[in-house]
Amino acid sequence: MTTIESIQYRSLARGPRLIVLGAVHGNETCGTHGIRRVAAEFAAGSLALTCGTLTLVPIANPVAYARGQREGDDGDAARTHSRPPRTACARPRSCRR
Repeated sequence: MTTIESIQYRSLARGPRLIVLGAVHGNETCGTHGIRRVAAEFAAGSLALTCGTLTLVPIANPVAYARGQREGDDGDAARTHSRPPRTACARPRSCRR
């Protein structure tokens, strides 16, 4: 079984939720580097979340990433999942200060 790393930051103030995925395709590594840079800035205290929740996933497709190729064992990760049914979307709330 493959482990997927995720890093989550939560503010005490309610707000929107955001998930950022890197390396959905294993040969696309710029997102991974950017996510790790943001995580390092949070760890150093130079970035802070004012509201909501931020989840960072540096490597969303670890099998393909380890191989340095676009696809993992299950094919192209961007095309192997079924599309969810369309539903009404709630308008996002902005952060309140």
